[in-house]
Amino acid sequence: MAERILVVAGEPSGDRTLAGVVRALGRRAFGFGGDALAREGVELVAHVRELGGMGVIEAAGRAPSIALALTRLARAIARERPRLALLASWSSSNARLGAVLHRAGVRVAWISPPEIWAWRASRAPRIARSVDLLIPTLPFEEALWRESGGNAHYVGHPALDVPFESGSGRGLAVLPGSRPSEVSRLLPMFVEAARCTGLNARLLVAPSLDAATRERILGAGLPVLEAPDGAAPLLSSFDVALVASGTAALEAAVMGVPPVIAYALHPLTYAIARRVVNVAHVGLPNVLLSRAGHAPIFPERLQDDATPASLAASILQIDARHREACRTVRALLGEPGFAVRAAALVEGLAR
Repeated sequence: MAERILVVAGEPSGDRTLAGVVRALGRRAFGFGGDALAREGVELVAHVRELGGMGVIEAAGRAPSIALALTRLARAIARERPRLALLASWSSSNARLGAVLHRAGVRVAWISPPEIWAWRASRAPRIARSVDLLIPTLPFEEALWRESGGNAHYVGHPALDVPFESGSGRGLAVLPGSRPSEVSRLLPMFVEAARCTGLNARLLVAPSLDAATRERILGAGLPVLEAPDGAAPLLSSFDVALVASGTAALEAAVMGVPPVIAYALHPLTYAIARRVVNVAHVGLPNVLLSRAGHAPIFPERLQDDATPASLAASILQIDARHREACRTVRALLGEPGFAVRAAALVEGLAR
């Protein structure tokens, strides 16, 4: 029986991305992931629900469960002795893990590696030396990684592989995040903003959330849509999305739905972020537009600027210009077929 490959997705977006690549590879696998990888037959050593956390303060509460999960993973790696590892996102943890695996002779591919254009660019050469293949998911990232010595190839974005139908016009999609810490901080604000708009609003529930967080969402007072395959397949039926900054904001734009992007962190985490993050915009659609020479048009409301009133006002100001910008974002990312092209690169690495 063929040996299994190691897959490591510590976040919901990485779980969905790796699931498509594993399916295209047709390989047996084990490691960290979520429901999408589990449906592909991957043996999960730990679920992303045990690993979620964003920011210094938010992640600290998950430290014990992450440590236990990493211990289980180390035992599984020692038992399986994989020759190929496929990582996705989860920057800090995967940077350390990738280096350890590489030193042990494992071939390492990393999909959606760290955003070196946003913060800590100095780590790029070190990462490039410890990873055999980098598959960034924003077009301008390939050149940045190659300048740092990385074997980088841009082959599109996973969101382009999601079936796309535009123009259904269902109202407002509300996405308060895929991590418990995000939902705890953003949900009340998002629900109140949605009510202020008077629009037909639905809360989209991420599959990675734990039972307590799901109960909080179900009791928030807005109709709920389950999103077992992530939000992207559901988004194209809405007119506008109120979304936590992250992958979902880009997915909304790709699906033709203008995002209003918001985020709020623990004050200490935000203070640290302001010192180390070097970007004018945090929303990925705006970053992509700006890098390509277009005006970053999607509203961003961060920290103290993120209030129910400001979010509602931004939602109601969405118009045809924002929908045209969505078409531009989709065109900038390329063509569908990310999973197949990424799998071909990984197969080449395995030979």
